[in-house]
Amino acid sequence: MRSFSLFPLLLALLLILSACGEKEPSGKGFGAANNTTTVLSTTAAPVDKAYEDIFPYDNAEDRASFDGDVDIVVGDDGYLAQITDWYENFPDYEGKVVEIEGYYMEFSGYTYVGRNGPDGPYNTAEYVNFEFQTDEDISSLKHLSSWIRVTGILREGQTKKTKDSEPEPFCYIEALSVEELTEPGLDPVTD
Repeated sequence: MRSFSLFPLLLALLLILSACGEKEPSGKGFGAANNTTTVLSTTAAPVDKAYEDIFPYDNAEDRASFDGDVDIVVGDDGYLAQITDWYENFPDYEGKVVEIEGYYMEFSGYTYVGRNGPDGPYNTAEYVNFEFQTDEDISSLKHLSSWIRVTGILREGQTKKTKDSEPEPFCYIEALSVEELTEPGLDPVTD
């Protein structure tokens, strides 16, 4: 869910040691290395998912009971830090309603909201993103072109690497709404 540069690679290696539930190639799981800051491919061509993903929540039911209260709004400042914290401390955030803006991204059949990350002497701009799942029709959105706002609930799903393997956890946003916006926000983010 990637091109490599030195900084994200080092961050990924460090965080993989503490991550649980990682799978390849989508990188689902907990820990910032799993699906934020790095991307192997920038092509959006749909690919058959190699794994069975289990999203145990009902978008329509949760949308109907949503009272409009948002717990966390991810703004231009602290974008990278907030997403990294979700991965590193997911139990502290699970079930919270979040609102986040960024580009619509699709890698290997998985959907993300995110932005370009920091650029520096030891790395090139990579993506800072978070997977979301929706039951809405988002077919009009364009990979790395459509700027969107996702409002949803931070959830834990499960994935199976093979038909006979044990399910492993991964985190995602259960989208209550996905809105295409006309004006993009700050990109790239620096913190």
